[in-house]
Amino acid sequence: MDWTQIIILVIALITTILVSLITKQLVPWLKEKNLHDAAIVAVGAAEALYGRYHGDEKLEYAINSLRDKGYDI
Repeated sequence: MDWTQIIILVIALITTILVSLITKQLVPWLKEKNLHDAAIVAVGAAEALYGRYHGDEKLEYAINSLRDKGYDI
């Protein structure tokens, strides 16, 4: 018996459940704190400044930008 397909199915099921729980809890909390809109602006600005292939710099810029606006992440 090949257990590979069963293991993949279980991993996919667990991942789906975790993502749905995180989405249902995290997104409303972010919207409540107005962090969602601020994060979209910060990430958009980082994308515009750094472009592709600079993930670490973009993340640092976005977090610093949010921190400057009073959001402590």
